[in-house]
Amino acid sequence: MPFRRRRERGSLFVGVMLMIIPVCGLLGLVADLGLSYFTMQSAHAAAEAAAIAAVRSAIDNVNAGGSYSCGSNNFLKCQAATNCPTVIPSPTNSNLQNGCAYAIANGFNSGGLGGKQTVTIEANTTSPVLGVKVNYWVTVRITQQNPLTFLAVLGGNKLNVGVESTAAVVFKVPPSCITSLDSSASSAFTVSGGASVVLSNCAAQVNSNDGSALNCNGGGSLSAPSINVVGGAGGCSATTGAPAVSDPFGGLAPPDLTGLPNGSFDNGTNTYSPGIYKGGISVHNASVTFSPGTYILEGGGLTCNSGCTMTGTGVSFYNTCNSGACDGGSTGYKPISINGQGTVNLSAPTDSGILFRQDRTLSMNNDNEDIEGGSSGSLSGVLYFPEANLKFAGSFSGANASTVIVANTVTLAGNSSLETSLTNPPTWMPTASLLE
Repeated sequence: MPFRRRRERGSLFVGVMLMIIPVCGLLGLVADLGLSYFTMQSAHAAAEAAAIAAVRSAIDNVNAGGSYSCGSNNFLKCQAATNCPTVIPSPTNSNLQNGCAYAIANGFNSGGLGGKQTVTIEANTTSPVLGVKVNYWVTVRITQQNPLTFLAVLGGNKLNVGVESTAAVVFKVPPSCITSLDSSASSAFTVSGGASVVLSNCAAQVNSNDGSALNCNGGGSLSAPSINVVGGAGGCSATTGAPAVSDPFGGLAPPDLTGLPNGSFDNGTNTYSPGIYKGGISVHNASVTFSPGTYILEGGGLTCNSGCTMTGTGVSFYNTCNSGACDGGSTGYKPISINGQGTVNLSAPTDSGILFRQDRTLSMNNDNEDIEGGSSGSLSGVLYFPEANLKFAGSFSGANASTVIVANTVTLAGNSSLETSLTNPPTWMPTASLLE
């Protein structure tokens, strides 16, 4: 019996030891993972601060006259993932050094902790990150080797902790007062011969990728808070290499002609009434008023010349072919033509915002939609000509109007001037999206 009791006590001791091993392992797991979690949180905060600091420096550089291009002012840098320097000069020589300085200030340095820390920084202007298009982005990655304590008894001697943070200047599509849609035309937007364009609180967008997509010459001037060109620009200060945007009115359905009456003209009051005008509308050396509503121009367009005057509030003109839909053709289609010392004061309905609208099924033609020849006044609303060149020429002077132009190409020439402002984007104005 005594011998048997000693054997039972020995078995109990072995059993307790076997239970202690997993308990110690669990305690070790908690301790080592807790340390790693603390390291990860600290490293993430450092990486985030470093990436934001580098991008903030890039923004400051651009605001001081630089650009979002690699090597701008020799300050904005682009590079593959590279270890941050262990010593940062003061003042720094680049925006990326600013980022590395923030990582160091937050306790992480390449080669730190006896070689257990690594900090890399990467930047560029061309790659899409986070699923969006950007002007410039910076990615910071931090790794640290944590020694294992209790868990070492289960094998291994270190646990690698790694984090990554990206900051970017995201390309925001601004509301545009002028959008040229053609994707490849030379001089897709031209301002020449003393013409002047002044846009307030809105942008100019040129989708053409041609090297001379935007062209200012012969004393032409273009002023806007933001001028974005996919291709190149000559004679105008602009942001080149910008992404293209979609046609903001590309999804707009054609007007429903069902039940629309034929338009009529009252000779006694010189007033036009809304409706369908087969053969278009021509006004010569006369003053006319358009009553509020929609005017369908079925072949013939709208002509105003020889000193005509046109006024109308809440009016919208839809320019199409003889059949009422061009369907890929141009039968009977005539452009909008306003010239000859005329005065035009027209404003669109407040709900749709469309003043002039071209049938989108029209085949491209060589006709200009013309507003020129000494005409003056204001055109408030959208001038939408996706398949034509919209031309302002002569001495047209349109000032202080909420004019929004969306056309295949746009030309301002002669002594024409266009001043437009969008203090607040109208409710009818859609937001264009970036094209991939």
